Amino acid sequence: MENSHSPKVLLLLLPVILIFLFSWQKSVTGDEALSVELASGTWSTVVSSIGADNHVPGWYAFLSIWVKLFGTSLLSLRLSSLFIVLLLLSFAAKYLKFESTLILAFSPFLMHLALEIRMYGLLALCGLLLYVALREYLRNPGVRTAVLTGLAVSAGTWVHHFGWLGLPAALTVMLADRKWKEAGITLFVPVILYLPWLSRALQQWGVFGSTVVSGSNAYLSSASMSSRILGIPFSLGGTLLRFSSGTAVFNFGLFEIRAVGLWLIPGVICTLWILFMVLSGMRHKDKIALSILFWTLLPLCLLRPSARHFALAFPAFMVLAGYGLQKIREKWNPAVYLTPALLLLMNIPLVLRPTVPQRCTFDRDFREAADIAVTASNENDIPIVIDIDLYSTLGVMYHIREVGGADLVVYHPHETLINSETIFYTDIDDALEYLTVDTDSLFNEITENNRDGFILIANDPLEARNYGRIIGDQNRHILGSSDIMADNDLVGVLLTHCLMRKLELQNSSGAFSVFQVKLI
Repeated sequence: MENSHSPKVLLLLLPVILIFLFSWQKSVTGDEALSVELASGTWSTVVSSIGADNHVPGWYAFLSIWVKLFGTSLLSLRLSSLFIVLLLLSFAAKYLKFESTLILAFSPFLMHLALEIRMYGLLALCGLLLYVALREYLRNPGVRTAVLTGLAVSAGTWVHHFGWLGLPAALTVMLADRKWKEAGITLFVPVILYLPWLSRALQQWGVFGSTVVSGSNAYLSSASMSSRILGIPFSLGGTLLRFSSGTAVFNFGLFEIRAVGLWLIPGVICTLWILFMVLSGMRHKDKIALSILFWTLLPLCLLRPSARHFALAFPAFMVLAGYGLQKIREKWNPAVYLTPALLLLMNIPLVLRPTVPQRCTFDRDFREAADIAVTASNENDIPIVIDIDLYSTLGVMYHIREVGGADLVVYHPHETLINSETIFYTDIDDALEYLTVDTDSLFNEITENNRDGFILIANDPLEARNYGRIIGDQNRHILGSSDIMADNDLVGVLLTHCLMRKLELQNSSGAFSVFQVKLI
């Protein structure tokens, strides 16, 4: 144990709590809304839905229990993520050096995990448990500590498929000392405990590796392996930037000058400072932290350019930074005050954002859109029509229910799926079907019983054309990320029969729009 579990150390929980108080009201993202929809169902629905997607049920089981105890209010949901992060910081305060806990406590990336209603905070906690278990194993090699290490690995595998990367990290540490028996035990434990999910995992890989990928290739031209290899430096660099200075400053989805703001300057300074500490900490030769970083970062660089998917390695990254800070403060004591101050500064853009940073190109404030749509619907006594992708529909619907407007929605294209036992599309053609329907027929169907008009929530195709590509000759649609996809014929059809007025969204960008539509 590196630190005494004293009230003084536990004061380091306060930064994340205080920042949470300023930030919990942010709009849910599409991924978060999907999590809420899943966790709100029965356990059989949770299992069947997750089995149809590409996740494992550990975190969803936790969230399902949480919402049954505390409800689905936005505060309750965000508190579930804060609870996990506070648990992580408590373990860090007990088992890590003070410097590592200090950096963790002020980290803007950890603050993101404390807000986002997703499994990545729990994945980071599993990464810390793995580090602690391996360190205990090195101090007391044997069957008991090998089993504990196996349990730590197993916890990660039930939170996310990427949790399996903890297994080669653990085996590398053990086999470096030729501890074959202990390595075998550590391998045996997570494999045996995973058997109840193994058949579903194989089915998930079958769907992910065939139907989804082939369908995506037909529409989105997935990157080749050579492109992925060339993208490794960008993926790794983006992850280190986000690990160091948070997710709120950098927008890698646009790659445009307008995406670069003044916060980039302190963000780069913070990143360089943290990386300097990590490089200094590597001289400590902590083979556990280095093994976890190696086995997590390098394989994932081929798969995803998303920092939160690398969360298993985040505690190990901060352990190395803590060693570096300890070494630097021996020569320059102000470093121990400068570092949390700089990290605290990088939390400001996260607090100021109306939304939690997400993986899409543009920000979309579903809460603001829902509030504006419900207000306009009530003022004009007209219903609401939603015509966007599944995840975004779930986000908008969550906030429409939050403001008491659920009965105002008369159409959205995913109702049958949401009401079914499995709320995932397993075929990309089905997921995009709402874009390829005959727009004139859909318009006639919606307006038949809504002659006074309606409020439309959709991606504006006139905006989407600037970012996506137009597909098809008839009933054309625009593709790109989910915040760009749009029905290319929509505005043309509406302008033929209606008067349209766009209702201004202050906190959203890109094609995401709300229209008031009045029939001529």
